[in-house]
Amino acid sequence: MKGYISKSGVVMSNKQLKGFDYDEDKKDLPNLDFKTKLVIDTKDFINTIKTFKLFKISSVIITSEDVEILFNGNEEFSNIKITLKTIFDKSKCLGRDETVKSQMSIDYLNDFIKSLDKKLIEEKEMTIYLDTDYPIKIEIGDLIYIQAPRVVD
Repeated sequence: MKGYISKSGVVMSNKQLKGFDYDEDKKDLPNLDFKTKLVIDTKDFINTIKTFKLFKISSVIITSEDVEILFNGNEEFSNIKITLKTIFDKSKCLGRDETVKSQMSIDYLNDFIKSLDKKLIEEKEMTIYLDTDYPIKIEIGDLIYIQAPRVVD
């Protein structure tokens, strides 16, 4: 599959989003295998990212347990936790038997949600793919967004 890759390393499929500086041509997108697939409410996800951004948290540890995603702040805000439960048909979710964990940049996730047009924000659900220390993949409408995990020393 081909898609656009921004200069910040963020991958978008099919279309370019405002606010990202892109390489000129579409490139082959990475073929990634994820252990976990969760379907969550789009507005809940957007509000979660905005909350962490409001507290000026630079990165978040995203953990999938059972059929929920747990967002943990880090640094001095490690006690801030927000849990998003899947509210849709659980048969749409994969990998419920294994917990996966990856750290992501809030700035890039916030840039992503700010770039969504109104039609995509109105989508009732989004699909999030996770694996331990792996990129996060988000599908919303006809858009695919992939963000590399934050490297921690």
